[in-house]
Amino acid sequence: MKTNRFNIGVLIAKAIENRLTEEEAARLNDWLNQNEANRKLMESIRSSETLPAEVEYVRRLDLDGAWDAIRRKRNVKRFGARWKWLSAAAAMLVIGMLSFWTMGGGGINDQPISQLVSRWGEDLLPASSRATLVLPDGGRINLSDSTQIVWASHDTQIDRHEEERYNTLIVPKAGMFQFTLPDSSRVWLNSDSKLRFPVSFSKSERRVFLEGEAFFEVTGDASHPFVVDLQGTEITVLGTAFNVNTFSNVATTLVEGAVRMTTGSDALILQPGQLAQVTEDKIAVGPADFQQALAWKNGEFYFRQGKIVNILDELSRWYGFDVQYEGEIPDKQYTGGIARNVRLSELLEMLAYVFRADFRIEGKSVSVHFKSE
Repeated sequence: MKTNRFNIGVLIAKAIENRLTEEEAARLNDWLNQNEANRKLMESIRSSETLPAEVEYVRRLDLDGAWDAIRRKRNVKRFGARWKWLSAAAAMLVIGMLSFWTMGGGGINDQPISQLVSRWGEDLLPASSRATLVLPDGGRINLSDSTQIVWASHDTQIDRHEEERYNTLIVPKAGMFQFTLPDSSRVWLNSDSKLRFPVSFSKSERRVFLEGEAFFEVTGDASHPFVVDLQGTEITVLGTAFNVNTFSNVATTLVEGAVRMTTGSDALILQPGQLAQVTEDKIAVGPADFQQALAWKNGEFYFRQGKIVNILDELSRWYGFDVQYEGEIPDKQYTGGIARNVRLSELLEMLAYVFRADFRIEGKSVSVHFKSE
């Protein structure tokens, strides 16, 4: 049987867990006896003090099939389903070590395993709960996860044509924030997003202005429709839960209830489970992908046939970095997911295999260099 890097990774992973069969143990011994470099590599892996933590990291990755996808070089690559066995997760980690150390015909690099997840240079933490509330008078209040916003009660509502005073909640890159509006509607605001809303809603409606992405759980009030203004497109609801994304084009995913979407002369009623997208003042409707649309709110990244630029754009908002591309960007699509609570270097460790790329983190900048096929 031909011994490739993936097969050896599986054998080493099983050896670490003491789960080798007699046949597998013989194959691993044959590989160890090939040269001194292989024996040194095995010794380094066994003696690593960081291996348990790194195996736990790989366990968190949704990587099933990633390595095979790279080897097959399909146009649409998959790294989506969760690996079901710890040995498979450890195998992927060992493959990474082999890829990192193996030079040409089998020589090794003497860098310690502890540098594996930091080999991209510096590191960035995932987004945290933080935002800035800009008051009508221009005053600013910095908010965090422990902040509770208590709105002053207002016994009167103003007419739509009277001058309204607005608060603006700004979530920067590497941030997200959940809060409750004065009408008790709940809002989750994604990274690099902004929501402007009045101190007091008008007598006729509850209108807010969104830039970026947000998920709304709207308190029902048939006499005061809730309106999300998207600079040319409006979403009107009575009581419902839905996601709105304006980063590239306006896209609305309805989870429950019903909304009316209007842009230019086009308008329609959206039903639960539908996705509406606005392109050139026209609304296109199709089935919603809840896993993809709500991943950010549920603490995950999830991409379905996403291109590299789109994937890294979303990562850049979450971790707060700018992307610099070196070389031609492959025109391929990828599907898969991973938890959002990992450090950037850990995420890049997985993407390096899937994208066939090298990364470098310097401050708030990440450079990407693509390897030739």
